[in-house]
Amino acid sequence: MENESAVTCQLTNWANYIFNHPVLKRTSLVEKFLSSSGKQHLKSVTKFAKEIEITGFNTLNRIDHHLDKDFITTCPTVINSAKRITKDITPIFKSMDQLIKSFSLFGLTPYGKPYLNIATSLYELSQMLKIPENLRQTSEKINDWSIYVTKTSNEYTERLSLEFSKLQDTLKFCKNLTDGIKGPLKAFDQNTKYYKALVKSKPPEMHQKYYVKYSNMVISTQCEVNIYYDTISTLIIYDMKNWITTKLKYHEEQCVKLNELLDNFDN
Repeated sequence: MENESAVTCQLTNWANYIFNHPVLKRTSLVEKFLSSSGKQHLKSVTKFAKEIEITGFNTLNRIDHHLDKDFITTCPTVINSAKRITKDITPIFKSMDQLIKSFSLFGLTPYGKPYLNIATSLYELSQMLKIPENLRQTSEKINDWSIYVTKTSNEYTERLSLEFSKLQDTLKFCKNLTDGIKGPLKAFDQNTKYYKALVKSKPPEMHQKYYVKYSNMVISTQCEVNIYYDTISTLIIYDMKNWITTKLKYHEEQCVKLNELLDNFDN
């Protein structure tokens, strides 16, 4: 799938970026900072760097773990993967921001020149941080989307349950109507026997009169039965339509949101 490939490529790029970042791999920038700081803030910076390294390692493992063919197969998989990845990546941003603030503090100290050595690296780092800023926004969108999906799912679960409950009530009502038809049908059988016996017992000149009454009874019974069946079919069709429409609308909204998320990855 094209979208799956785009997501895989994007996540791989993020992972590579994290592990090639000068702060994350603790190379020149951190070394310059530590060597010129007179060990000031050494513990805090070391702690930040370790946290970043560990978090980055966990993130890469998580990303690799989820870059399989099932990554984007179903909506829940995407949500869960996005949540886990976002959860691991977010601390990286916070740690990097905090570390940059620690670097910036030294521009205000009386040491002077030694701290100018990091100016270029800080500028380059600030430029590179534009990518994490985009990633941060994407992570926020993933979170918003996950919240939306959960909320929508809950709402539609309630609505679908309600529609299905209506359908069940309708079926019960229709069963009662069907039971109600038994009365007119039983009466029809009894009246049929009655009129047949009556015709046999009456002289021929009266037969036409009873045939007319019998015909009226047949027609009225048919009308009554037709009304029952029409009511039943109308109710069932109406409730089935509402239930199916609600399900389709739910899936359509989920697809729209999923496509929005995939477009965001592609961009």
